[in-house]
Amino acid sequence: MNVLRHLSERAARVGGLVAVAGRSLYRDGPRGLFSKIAHRHRYWKAQREIDDEYGTDTLSVVAIDDFSAIGPNIAHAIEYHPSPALEFDTILRQLPISHSEYVFVDLGCGKGLALILASRFDFNQITGVEFGRTLYEIALTNMDRFRQQKHTEQPIDVMLGDAAEFNFPPEPLVVYLYNPFGPEIIEKVLSNLGRSLSEHPRSCWIVYMTPEHHEVFAHCEFLVTHKILTERELGEPYAVYSNQPKHDRIAF
Repeated sequence: MNVLRHLSERAARVGGLVAVAGRSLYRDGPRGLFSKIAHRHRYWKAQREIDDEYGTDTLSVVAIDDFSAIGPNIAHAIEYHPSPALEFDTILRQLPISHSEYVFVDLGCGKGLALILASRFDFNQITGVEFGRTLYEIALTNMDRFRQQKHTEQPIDVMLGDAAEFNFPPEPLVVYLYNPFGPEIIEKVLSNLGRSLSEHPRSCWIVYMTPEHHEVFAHCEFLVTHKILTERELGEPYAVYSNQPKHDRIAF
């Protein structure tokens, strides 16, 4: 059944790419289509480099039924897709912070790809939170393989737990989400985050890839929206927020 679903998903993706290419050729001409193909090549090259270098397993999609997760919040989960490595590096480098002073937290970390990508920055701590046991166990294996190949002692933790119940550490934060769950969970996360920032005032930046529920963040009283791209010709859409109004003119 899993093989059939995988083949079906792959066929759907190929069909989708062919349709997109046709529309792009019609709308943008050969030069525009070539630009998109070149970007897609760079995108997939950046994705594959991680698994090729470290022997990890981060690329394959995992359906919700295969998460091995329990609890009421499974109804708000979204299937696993790997974070976009190309955009990740670009956005993280643009944050106006000293990375060594911040803790990186990936909510819904899946197989741990973003944790590996975050290790390229000198974060004080890197933490991933995942409530699907299947994904959690894959992430643990990936972190072991990464450490063995990288020979790094950088503190990277993977926690089995629900993001809606996560207690944020008291240090300055970079919170990362790759569209891991619906608005109901986002609201709980922001409530917990707001309480933590009130108890321990500090800087916090949020990077939200594929921001399908941007409105939840936009209506959050303690957050300022610095960047919101809901549609992009090249690259994945994303949004950046912080709790510091004095940064409201930061350009990304």
